[in-house]
Amino acid sequence: MRWMLGTSVFLCGTAAIAAPQQDWAKLFDRLNSRDRAISDPARTEIATVTLPKLGEGKPELVTAEIPGLVAQLNRSDNDGARRQAIAFLMVIAQFRTDSATVLSGALSALIEHAQDDSLPEIRRNSVQALALLNPSIPERAVGSC
Repeated sequence: MRWMLGTSVFLCGTAAIAAPQQDWAKLFDRLNSRDRAISDPARTEIATVTLPKLGEGKPELVTAEIPGLVAQLNRSDNDGARRQAIAFLMVIAQFRTDSATVLSGALSALIEHAQDDSLPEIRRNSVQALALLNPSIPERAVGSC
């Protein structure tokens, strides 16, 4: 009986720490929908859940979301998703005091897209995200530009 109680406490404690990761592809598809019954709830979710989590959440929770955002940034089949992904990465870079740390998994992608001419706004926003990193721009990002 004590074992079951201990396991329950452990599992409940773990659930609070390990928040589920965002399905970025689904969120961006909903956000870019022309049907307001689909896109409006996505905007509300971003404003009330996603942005507060990315802006004020624990670093490990934000870091866990970066691979999903990078995957959307790297999509070749959906420019709308790419624009949304770089916007989120820029917000993280600008408003988090630890953005250089939480975005470390995105540095290679940001550097790559900063040199890509296929979508000028993606290139510009990648450069801005790198320039806005806090507390400072990591040396590996500066050295390769």
